[in-house]
Order: sequence, then C-alpha cells, then structure tokens
Amino acid sequence: MENHESTGGQCGSCTNCYNATTNSCFVGWTQDQCNSTWCGTGGGNPPPSPPPSPSPSPPPPPSSKSPSSNPPPPSGGSGLAKILPKSLYQQTFPNALPIYAYENLLSNAAKYPTFANSGDFDVDRREVAAFLGHAAHETGNLQFVEEINNGDYCEVSDLYPCAAGQRYYGRGAIQLSWNYNYKDFGDSIGQNLVSNPSLVASDGNLVWLSAMWFWNTDRGNGIIHDVVGQPGGFPKATDIINGDLECGLHPPKPDSEDVRIASFVKYCQLVGVSPGGNLSCQTVAYGLKPSNASTSKRE
Repeated sequence: MENHESTGGQCGSCTNCYNATTNSCFVGWTQDQCNSTWCGTGGGNPPPSPPPSPSPSPPPPPSSKSPSSNPPPPSGGSGLAKILPKSLYQQTFPNALPIYAYENLLSNAAKYPTFANSGDFDVDRREVAAFLGHAAHETGNLQFVEEINNGDYCEVSDLYPCAAGQRYYGRGAIQLSWNYNYKDFGDSIGQNLVSNPSLVASDGNLVWLSAMWFWNTDRGNGIIHDVVGQPGGFPKATDIINGDLECGLHPPKPDSEDVRIASFVKYCQLVGVSPGGNLSCQTVAYGLKPSNASTSKRE
C-alpha cells in the first residue's frame, strides 16, 4: 500500500521506502521491493554496511625466553672466529680427526682472551697462521692426535714424577710431551695427567686446551703468544716449541724447520697476511747446537 504522505526532506520521518521525485514514503514495503531510497525502520538512509573485517589473527603465545637486546655472543674467542670461520677451517682441514672439532677450538681459545685479540689485525692473523702452521706440522694436518714415536719421555725429579706404566709422548694439537709438561698442565686444570696422560689424546677439549696452555704459558724460555705475531716472532716461537731439535747452528733436525716455515707461510696466505722475513731460527742468535745435541723436545 502506497502512502503519499509528505516528508520533510529526504527520508525525513519516513521509515520505509522513500521516493524523492514525489517526496513520498511508501510504507509496508520490504527493502527488496523498494526501487527508490530505502530509509529502513529507524529513519534516515543508513550507509551501506562496510565489508566485514577479516578476523584478527590470534596473538602469538608468549615466548618462554626472556627478551634480549643483544644477540648471544659467539662461543669462542671473537678474534679467532673472525679470522678463521668454520667454513674456512673445514675447507683447510677436510680430513681432520673428529676429535679436533672447530667448536672446541673456539671455546678453549676463549679461555685465553688475548689469543688473536691484540687489536692489531696483522699481529692477530699471524698468530692464528702460526698456531695453525705448528699444529698442522705436529699432527699431519690434524690427522694424528698421538705422536708416532711413543717413547716414555720421562725425566724424573722430586717435583715431576712419572707414573708406572705411563708414557708422556706427544699428544694433542701441539703434541704436549714430557712428564713435567703433563704435570704442570694437569695442575692448571685440576686433573692428574701424570697418571692419565692419555686424556690429552681422548678428550675433545684437552686436545685443544693443552695446545692453548702451552702457547700461552712461560715454560722457562718465553711465551709463544707474546712473540709469534710480532715481526721476527716466528723463529722465536719455533725455538720455544722445539728449539733443541730445530734451532741454532747445526741442529739435529734442520729439515723439520723448513716444513714448519712452509706451513706457516701457507696459513699466512690463507688468512691474508704477510709472514714477514727472518723466519728461520737456524742462526747464531739461537745458539750453537753440537752435532750430537739432545733430541729431546721442549714441548
């Protein structure tokens, strides 16, 4: 039924179908029947309904970890990790024994915070190159963890005993040798290595920690870490490690130093630093070694 009741403007009091041409309100119509302006039942022309908003995603569950503004620090000495990333280590030593794990190298280097962390990038790179060079030379590119010549290496004294049935030949990345070195290294970490020297070759931490300890400890003839990265420091390091065998005039094993130097130069190239000059310790500065000099390792 049409109602031609006048309205006071568009919709006005019309609560149904409003025809603006005739200014009339048609009541009793449904919205589908209205071909004019639908004013609904509450008056006015309601705006079209907005499209439904997508349902918001539920918030993620609260994290079980405490928020942190800084990423976790790398596991190991930052200098060493920067100079020798894991990919380069694996590329350099593809056949390394599993016991020489990269992560253990980093974590044990971190126990000596100044290792490869002097702040002088060239010095730090030379130190890393020297460490790798000596380790590669001593272990056949990390393919051996024990010295092939398994002598007893026992020099008994009141301070440095030897345990019955034990031998103190080279073990680990720098081939720690002699009962006195096993004694002092063991004391530094709270373990009895005089009675259990084989731990240095069977523990994934000790293979590296023994090398880091020897590298950073004064054994009466200097500290490798203090000299090796400096100009002219490599021959001093060789003298500390194996001087009686390789250094001075006429040492018993002159060719061994050649291999050691070549290894150092190789790893300097690997980490992008000049090895410098004066790499040999077979000079008068390192003493005159008689032809029958002792073949005892200092390490």
